[in-house]
Amino acid sequence: MDKALIIADPHIHTWEQFGLSSDGRMFKRLAEQINVFDQITETIFKEEIKVVIVAGDLCHKVGEVPIEALNVVGDFFSKWRYNGVKIYFVDGNHDIIDRKNPEWYESINTLFDEDEGEPEGVKFIHFCDEVDYASIKGHDLVVVHQTPIGARIGNFEFKNGVNWKELAAHNKMVVFGHIHQRQELAPNCHILGAPMHLNFRDTGDRGVHIYEDGKLRFVKLNSPKFITVETSADVVKGDGNYYRVLHAEERSEDTNVINIVKPKYFEERLKNQSFHELLSEWVEINKKPKEYLEVLKPIIDEKFQLVKKVFKGTIQKIVIKDFLSIANLELNVRDGFIYIKGANGAGKSSIFEAVYWALYGKTTKGLTGDDILRDKPTLQENAVVEVFLGNGNGQGLIRRTRKTGLEVYKNVKDEVPVTEGMLQGRRQSLLEELLGIPEGLFLGACYFSQENLKMLTGMGDTDKTNLITDMLGFEIYDDLKNKCHEQIKDYNINELPGYDSEIIEYEKQLAVYNSQYKSTEQDIIDLENRRKFFENNKIRYEEEIAKLEKEILKLPTLESKKYLSIGNIEKHILSLEEDKINLKNSILVLEKEKEQLDVALLTNRTEISALDVQCNLNSDILTKLKTKIAKLDTLVSGDRCDSCNTLITEENRKIHQAEKRKEEAELTNLNIPLVAKSREFGLESKRIENKIFELNLNKRDLVNHIDNTEGEIKQANNKIAEIKEFEYERKGKEDNIRHKINMQEASIEMEFKTKVEVEMNIIEKKGALKDIMSSREFAMHSISGVNNKIKTVSSNIEKLEFWKEAFSSRGIRALLLDNFCNEFNSIIAKYVSLVSNGELTLLLNPKSMTKKGEERNELGLDITNKGAIRKYQSLSGGEKRRVDVSLCLSLNKWAANRHELPSGLLGILILDELFSYVDHCGEETIGNLLREEGINKAVFVVAHTSSLESFATEVKEVYKTTGETTEMIKGGEW
Repeated sequence: MDKALIIADPHIHTWEQFGLSSDGRMFKRLAEQINVFDQITETIFKEEIKVVIVAGDLCHKVGEVPIEALNVVGDFFSKWRYNGVKIYFVDGNHDIIDRKNPEWYESINTLFDEDEGEPEGVKFIHFCDEVDYASIKGHDLVVVHQTPIGARIGNFEFKNGVNWKELAAHNKMVVFGHIHQRQELAPNCHILGAPMHLNFRDTGDRGVHIYEDGKLRFVKLNSPKFITVETSADVVKGDGNYYRVLHAEERSEDTNVINIVKPKYFEERLKNQSFHELLSEWVEINKKPKEYLEVLKPIIDEKFQLVKKVFKGTIQKIVIKDFLSIANLELNVRDGFIYIKGANGAGKSSIFEAVYWALYGKTTKGLTGDDILRDKPTLQENAVVEVFLGNGNGQGLIRRTRKTGLEVYKNVKDEVPVTEGMLQGRRQSLLEELLGIPEGLFLGACYFSQENLKMLTGMGDTDKTNLITDMLGFEIYDDLKNKCHEQIKDYNINELPGYDSEIIEYEKQLAVYNSQYKSTEQDIIDLENRRKFFENNKIRYEEEIAKLEKEILKLPTLESKKYLSIGNIEKHILSLEEDKINLKNSILVLEKEKEQLDVALLTNRTEISALDVQCNLNSDILTKLKTKIAKLDTLVSGDRCDSCNTLITEENRKIHQAEKRKEEAELTNLNIPLVAKSREFGLESKRIENKIFELNLNKRDLVNHIDNTEGEIKQANNKIAEIKEFEYERKGKEDNIRHKINMQEASIEMEFKTKVEVEMNIIEKKGALKDIMSSREFAMHSISGVNNKIKTVSSNIEKLEFWKEAFSSRGIRALLLDNFCNEFNSIIAKYVSLVSNGELTLLLNPKSMTKKGEERNELGLDITNKGAIRKYQSLSGGEKRRVDVSLCLSLNKWAANRHELPSGLLGILILDELFSYVDHCGEETIGNLLREEGINKAVFVVAHTSSLESFATEVKEVYKTTGETTEMIKGGEW
């Protein structure tokens, strides 16, 4: 075979992301692809290539290729063929509409494939071909557009695919298209990779390959790269590459840069993670004694200490029979971006309604009972949905039928379900216990349907908070709140009334003893003296407390240290930021003025050129006139003219000579003002050049001023940090003194208790009426005991009321949202930046403001569009969809992180008809993102958005085969 150049996966397309080219005539990335093909053309001519093999995926969009893409590839193919190059095509997954058995008219390559067949010694394996290893042997070159086993995309490795080792063992050279990352599987087996970077997953050098004499040689091509960096400082401005900044401080105005702006961090008001530590922290925050924890001991049992377990496996297969419009359908679930298409009413959404019904006995459309049966009103006898789940240790089965309800098998081979003999309500509870996924979590993180979209943007602050607390598993707090309420109710009904009756009886006895108490007055005097002793001690302790309070007053303050207030520094920073903006605006004004001067300079130079041309033309005519005049001087009378054969006389010679001299004078006078005007334009050009030089100097001064301003801002921020450090140290000293004060106050309380004990001892020893005093003391002690019991019960009720409030939606769970917001915001920052090219940001705030400006511990959602705060309702339809998709993916990612699930909840994410109003650029960004999400989970997308289909790893088409009944899904790997 002749020396051949092989191109794999060029994906020519009018990529709208990143905008238009510099001339505004086409999209920037299409222009860059043209530049890559120009380099390929140069390589073909330089290397004297006579055979070109396009190894699949010529264009990106399936079935609806833009006319610009068709014209681009057609133009290059015509150039190559004009120079004697033969072009051969391997059908890739993006080249054909039907991935199983395509007809000739379903392939885009049919438009360009003039050299049909295969070069001598070469075997093509198209995307739709079954690989017959037994027959594919002895070829010089095998070109495959399929996934080889072991191919990688980033850190992901494909476990299934073509056995490349078998092909490489029996053929001289094997090359693969389809995977865009260039890789060497063996010395004679290569993955070619795309000729240029196509998205931010791409790394390494890109180009084409030349096959010659049984060897493959890589030819690097120059094109923009997609680079992911940590900070904006890592971006090389103006190098033509595309950047994704992971930790940016603000959005970028550079169209080649997507900044993922670091979200605001909310200081978490509760620091602890374990349940009991949270309770202790809550007591401390509310300045309650630790005894408040004792009242919870009878209420809290072991189950409140356990973290809810979530099923770590995935859904592997779905089998549906006679459910809604589906007669009989089986769907194997595997990782990837699976695009579900089909006519309206074909049953696309019914597939996933069936999963929801199997797991929770509900549909998003609110259908119940016989409404879920197929072919109303002549209903089928039964509807059956089976969901097979695997977790690496086997496979379980969830089956729900209209007749028998829910059945759960821990192993598909079991004959008897674990739900045998249970009521349906208990069966559902058991399933949710086994899965650990309540319905709200499934709808909030797995199944996003427009019929019942649990989306934060459509909820009030209270509803948002309730949704998230449900997803966080906060039902534990509802249980505890109810238990506190029941205990309070028991105290008020069963204990306090009995204590009241005892008090009345003891008070009657005490009245009798009090009538005899007067004889103990002397004892009272002694007790008073003793009491004064304790009061003197109290005064001494209080004086010590006063000294400590003065120590607090002596501690240095911000004013004593002559620190400026943080507010003033921040105002100064704002002023500096405004100065920086004004300086940048001044630079823009200078640059605009320079642009105008450049135009004027160009105009002057054009005028000078035109004047010079006219002067040169006149000079040429003068030269010719002078020649003619000189010739007239040589003429002799009587001769005849060489030109007109007229007889020459002295008179007509002089007349003719005078006419020519007049023309000479007129042309000479005509050139004089032209030369002067040219000189005038030259002087003006010099003046403009001097002005441009002056403007450049001014711009440099403004840039230096901006750098100085940024230095001042940094110094101001350092000063703020210094003030905060001072305040922290001062608080530590004050807390230490406060602790000493508390110790003195504790001593006062201790001596007070001792004083009471002394009084009781004196009363017992003094007096002649020992028996009466004993009886009196007994009565008083009994009253005190009952009062203590009442006090204890009342204290317990007070503590339980405190915990009842703590376990309500306004208590602990609201503060726990701080941690959730920080986790969620760190996730959604990436998603929303990517789908909006850095124009949108979303921030979930653990606090919201009422219309009256009051702060509440409820979730708020802050949206900014191009730096300006916006309400969700004010966004365009496409912007709303970008926000919705970001929230969907972020909720799923957060749930996966929280429960340590590498494939997310059940390994499945369903997006049902969420892509209306999205433009082509949005489809590109969302398509790339969904393809990336599908690396470790099954991402099902039900939509009529054809561009998304081009990004899918697998496409399934749902269609009806008998009347109104969906019976089959067709399609295949994308």
